Amino acid sequence: MGSNPYLSKTPSTRWILASIILLGTALRLYLLFGSQVIIEADEALVGLQAFGILRGERPIFYPGQAYGGSLESYLVAAVFRLLGASPLTLKLIPLLFSILFIFMTYQLAKEIYHPPIGLLSALFVALCPLLLTALSLKTWGGYAQTPVLGNLALLLLQRILSRRAQDKGLWKATLGLGFLSGLGLWVNPQYFYYLGPVLLLLLARARRIGLAGWAAFAAACPVGGLPLLLANLGRSQGSTASLILEGVVPAQDFWPSLKAALSYFVTDALPTLWGLRPIKGEMVVTAAFAVIPLYLAAMLVSLWPVGRDVLARRYNPAIVLATTLILAPFVFVLAALTNGNFTVIIPDSGILARYLMPLYSVVPIMLAAFLWRLRSFNRPLTAALVALVLMVNLWSNLSVDPVDAMRCVFENVPLPASNKALIDFLDSEGIRYVYTNHWIGFRLMFETQERVVTFDYVDSLYGMDRIPRYGHQVEAAEVPPAYIIFNPGWKQTPPLEKKLQKLGVHYEKKTFPPLEYIVYYRLSRKVHPSEVMETLVWPYY
Repeated sequence: MGSNPYLSKTPSTRWILASIILLGTALRLYLLFGSQVIIEADEALVGLQAFGILRGERPIFYPGQAYGGSLESYLVAAVFRLLGASPLTLKLIPLLFSILFIFMTYQLAKEIYHPPIGLLSALFVALCPLLLTALSLKTWGGYAQTPVLGNLALLLLQRILSRRAQDKGLWKATLGLGFLSGLGLWVNPQYFYYLGPVLLLLLARARRIGLAGWAAFAAACPVGGLPLLLANLGRSQGSTASLILEGVVPAQDFWPSLKAALSYFVTDALPTLWGLRPIKGEMVVTAAFAVIPLYLAAMLVSLWPVGRDVLARRYNPAIVLATTLILAPFVFVLAALTNGNFTVIIPDSGILARYLMPLYSVVPIMLAAFLWRLRSFNRPLTAALVALVLMVNLWSNLSVDPVDAMRCVFENVPLPASNKALIDFLDSEGIRYVYTNHWIGFRLMFETQERVVTFDYVDSLYGMDRIPRYGHQVEAAEVPPAYIIFNPGWKQTPPLEKKLQKLGVHYEKKTFPPLEYIVYYRLSRKVHPSEVMETLVWPYY
């Protein structure tokens, strides 16, 4: 009996994989600590929700929305219980899943192809473009967990499709896949990128799966998604479905919106995904001439056998990756035409590529498989192309300011990395209640562990009051709440200050340069935001 050449190299494979994971960890730690562990408002929300969980609250969704589960908040709460709350401990859960994703990519590629392609795929994920490095380190409510759950689902799907129909244990695999599908849908809507190929390929192999397999899948799916199911049972208003349908693009705007979404996908999202553009920057034209054809060739070569093998009785393992890739643009465009901060709502040149993060479950493996095949024809060329991809990926991480890469993705909210000076001042003055926008407020509440309580009144007018109890506390405060605004270099007196003077309200003022916070405190009377609405020019997008 012949020996398997890959099995004989298992010890060296393990050491190589361990080294790749260490490289990926080092890159992520560089970005994490180089950014001074900066957090933004949407991340702070997860920390604030974790505080509530530790007090006995049991939320189902990310604060203020009827989609995107709170699994990450529960995991973060457990970390806070063990290690205490801080920006660093807030980041530990996404960091862990980001590293786990490297390992899961190896497992998936090894299962579909073989260990060498698994190692090369893991390397492309370990030393990945900035988009994956930065956004997988954010507590945004399931962004880091979704690719890991998705890889697990694709791995189970691969094993199901490659088994024989008479395999008595098949139902166990479909049971696990059903549970993952329900769980993934609760954790983050991006799981649709995985659910599409799962359902399509299971239907294509319906006879092979059999009645028992389908019954196991159908039974386990609602169990995995039980929180999502319970939150929507008997609800017509405020349900996940109603939220999505309310944001559907009107019929008269459908074709322009569709065109904008497709254009964004090709011109903005894919280059950012491939590391050819920083999340907030321009294309690197010199590298693009080589890298774009390389990625396109890898995708086309991986897609080419699909038509032949679907018609044939023989199962082609790469069909799992190919189907995921084919469906991804449709999922992205569908999302762009419904609710959320999608393409047609915020044309932001690269930022919304975060909605394509699940493609990192597919593209690195396809690229590794293509280069491994090319190796048999020209090894020096293959080595040069691998080096080029890794250089572009590293460039996208190392050529940017880590603080800028990890702060709020919107360019007009360049808040400072540290709020220490502001917090020390608020503590020294005994300022506890503040009116401000949520970009500033959520961070302040988390970093002070709720010593400072803030309220974004403008948000509440648009149904975006994420955690209402904070607003109630500010409005009920006995002393006049302070106002904090962010002043990115205004040359004139801020409109809020002029309005306070016009109202005859006396105040004291403190400015924090160079990225100027302005604090108006010790007001002579309570000033409700409704009195100064026209001056609250705090930008969002």
